[in-house]
Amino acid sequence: MGRSFTYHVIGYSRPEGTREYVYPAMNRLEMEQETRKAFIRDGRVIVRWEAQTRTGERILGGKPVIPATLARTVKTVQCPKCAGKGCSICNFSGITTTRWLRGFQAWQLVPDGKV
Repeated sequence: MGRSFTYHVIGYSRPEGTREYVYPAMNRLEMEQETRKAFIRDGRVIVRWEAQTRTGERILGGKPVIPATLARTVKTVQCPKCAGKGCSICNFSGITTTRWLRGFQAWQLVPDGKV
């Protein structure tokens, strides 16, 4: 079939009727990006993060965490390519890190429509 993939942490939104939406992430940057995508794109708020692996437990500090108590250790900047709208460089969230941006050439970061 294909390979299976286990995410380190999963974020859960507020229950809407009988549904509870999940947002998976592999690291703290992806947690920030998923939080932003959930709010801006879907209009939902992630109310808790839970670990699925030991690495996820290290990321969360060993217990389920609500976003307000999660230490913001990742410094994010607005994506220069899409100006916060979302593109493949910023994982469609509009935010990324300067360290990640250093891996791209200047011509790859030119804003859309400005060639």
